[in-house]
Amino acid sequence: MEDKIKMVLAASRMWSFRKENPYASDEEILKYISDYVYSLDIRDEKTKIGMIAAASKALALSKKNRYMTEKQMLRDFMRELPAISESISEKE
Repeated sequence: MEDKIKMVLAASRMWSFRKENPYASDEEILKYISDYVYSLDIRDEKTKIGMIAAASKALALSKKNRYMTEKQMLRDFMRELPAISESISEKE
């Protein structure tokens, strides 16, 4: 459960950063998220990877649905969260 909360936190940070920096490239956004995740001093690599994967998925959703509100994107993201968690678990 804690992993999923951290994944939502990473997605939320991505949306905030994107809103504040509308001309940032995907690479800049993911670099920001990666730096943020590694600054949290999380020891579990799976959690770190999950957070970055979640932010990446949230970025893809926001690009696909440019005119949706953050609340609508969060709703769609929450539907995708189990699949993200499952795909990370499979890679272990």
